[in-house]
Amino acid sequence: MKSRQITTLLLLAITLVAIFTFFLLTGESNLTSVDTNPERTEPLSDKEQALAFLARGRAMIASARTKGTNLTRDEIQDLGDFCLGCGSYLWDEATKDPEMKAIKAETLSLWTQAKAILKPDITYTPARRFPTRKEIVGEVCFSPDGKHALGATKSLIDYWNLETGTIHRTLKGHIGGITTVTISPDGKFALSGGYDKNLIYWNLQTGQLVRHLTQNTHKIGAATISPDGNFALSGCNNTVKYWNLTTGKCLHSLTGHTRFIRAVAISADGNYALSGSEDDTVKYWNLRTGECIRTLTGHTKSIYTVAISPDGKTALSGGQSQPLRYWDLTTGKCVRTIDAHHYDTIMVAFGPNDQYAMSACDSDKMKYWNLKTGQCIHTINITECPGFYSTISCAALSADGKHILTGSYKVMQLWSLAPRTGQ
Repeated sequence: MKSRQITTLLLLAITLVAIFTFFLLTGESNLTSVDTNPERTEPLSDKEQALAFLARGRAMIASARTKGTNLTRDEIQDLGDFCLGCGSYLWDEATKDPEMKAIKAETLSLWTQAKAILKPDITYTPARRFPTRKEIVGEVCFSPDGKHALGATKSLIDYWNLETGTIHRTLKGHIGGITTVTISPDGKFALSGGYDKNLIYWNLQTGQLVRHLTQNTHKIGAATISPDGNFALSGCNNTVKYWNLTTGKCLHSLTGHTRFIRAVAISADGNYALSGSEDDTVKYWNLRTGECIRTLTGHTKSIYTVAISPDGKTALSGGQSQPLRYWDLTTGKCVRTIDAHHYDTIMVAFGPNDQYAMSACDSDKMKYWNLKTGQCIHTINITECPGFYSTISCAALSADGKHILTGSYKVMQLWSLAPRTGQ
């Protein structure tokens, strides 16, 4: 019996050496399942697949080190996926089979080594934590200069100095949960809406309520201020309302959605807008005439977030457990779908450059995208940062694209991004 086991182990070792040598010489880097016998017809067993992945991982890392090059994210993606999601059954076998236990340990070790020689296109640093009340921070937004922020918990809104980590003042006026906050382009005013049906315009310098924007018969799902600071857009039930902030009057009630509106955005020139609804559609509006230019269709579930590019030509939308959609607003066609997150997408935002964007989901990940290629340039996994909470309830990207602010239970977290030159 012992001699048979020794013979089996020797044959297995020879096979692994052969696989390793072959892929080291060929420079192959994409991880796929491998069958060492080309005439074999039956599928590989779980253990054989694990061994094949392991051999490819060894070859890939050895080749990169020999050549003195960095691995790309694509080159280690499959290895990472295998380590994390090959299936509970396979790794459960490691508790019963010593050989599988060794395979698991070495595979995870290789993945760690691969990440160590990965050259990212963007780096991130968890810059600061801002402890808040013992509640979920449901909404956040930056001031235009990125030095201040709003963070909403239940019915209160805190106005933060991000440089000192202190609260300037707390805005009190809502009597229910707050669903949206935004700061005016000059940084002097703010707009908030909530379940109490109130849409409130604030003076941030004094903390005083400037006015209630009335005529709202349902809870407010979203709101934003125009780039010139004179107008606002809000979603109230299934109607988009366009407001004059100086007079407090509603200029247009834009109808067409059939369900609750969760997201709105205004173009940089202030003439156009987007709205996203639980009716699975995005609508593109002319704010001067109040007309719907077109309806963007393709989503199959509720839409939670929308954004218009700085040049006004394209848009992004995301929502409940579905891909992001990248739109050409001139034609209304979907240029690209992006499988961004396994969970609900709660934020999309363009960077200063129309080519790049950020997205965040209500789990633990934010992603930085090249929209021209649909490639994920970098993933920010906040569980990799000790002391940082792992569930994101809301997120915002600063105007200069250099920082992200996230809200979680009892805390806001500020992340500093360092894009590669040219991005």
